[in-house]
Amino acid sequence: MKKCPHCGSIVADDAVVCPACHAELDLTASLPRLTGSYCPSCGALVPEGSTNCPKCGMWVESRPAPKRGRRVQATVGDDPAAPDATNELPRFESAVPSEKDLRDPYLREHPVRLRAVFVAAAACVAIVGGAVLLIAHPWDPDAFSIRATAPADTSQAGFPGTVDTLKGQDSKGSGSDTVKSGDETTYEGLSDAYTTLGDLSGRLDDSVSELEEKGFSGTDQERQEGQRQAATLGVEISNCISDIQGVDTTSGTYEEEREELLKMGNWLRNRSDIVSSAWSEAASAPDPSSVREEVLSSVRGEASSFGSLFKQAYSSFSIQAPADGSSS
Repeated sequence: MKKCPHCGSIVADDAVVCPACHAELDLTASLPRLTGSYCPSCGALVPEGSTNCPKCGMWVESRPAPKRGRRVQATVGDDPAAPDATNELPRFESAVPSEKDLRDPYLREHPVRLRAVFVAAAACVAIVGGAVLLIAHPWDPDAFSIRATAPADTSQAGFPGTVDTLKGQDSKGSGSDTVKSGDETTYEGLSDAYTTLGDLSGRLDDSVSELEEKGFSGTDQERQEGQRQAATLGVEISNCISDIQGVDTTSGTYEEEREELLKMGNWLRNRSDIVSSAWSEAASAPDPSSVREEVLSSVRGEASSFGSLFKQAYSSFSIQAPADGSSS
């Protein structure tokens, strides 16, 4: 037993630190220093004289143990003044070969294989190129198109006949990639509406003639069919008026022509409403022949007046093609 030189407490002979004041005592001794080499690949200790690592088998150059490290003190019975009184902890080197390690014969015999690099680069190009082709579809540009392409019956939706394809807002000439001007598009829209109004007027005349022939003396099935056709005709006339209203005349070139076509369309629709009501009365009457003169009076009177106004305006209507376009 001995006394602590700092606080005077009794401490054991082999104590390094005072248990009372925690002061370090001057009783030190070092563990013997380890000797040998360390494998640059895995860091294992290689015995002196060995040329291969006993752990990984890597060829190693005979080198002394590194002398850098932390001095560890301990209370042992060895002489503190002994030459080998220091214990150097081993230095763990990086697994990445340094410039000095590149002189290793193993590394010189196993260089980086360029074939692996080329194979990886080719795989990347194939993957990226395949993704681009999958998205772009150069062989089928309409692969992801959501436009309708199959003909659809639209007669029950207010549009006559069938629609083969949906048309966008672009107006390109048939077989030409030149985009038409605003006046050309307006001229074509109004010209088509003019033609459609004439066709609808002729069909309405046919409906009136059929009403006089079969509306009061025909079968119930014929009257029901005539009523259905008259109602469908009224819907088509309303759709034609909507098309005329949708024609763009912001340039002011065809504003008067558009208003004239709208006036004719309204006259035709008024006449169509009277004819459709006449068909309904004939189809619903228990004895159609008894109401013949009463029903036909409205058709021959007011409806005939609208028809006369329409035909007079239709025959005198004219529209000029734009200066840089061609008439149709």
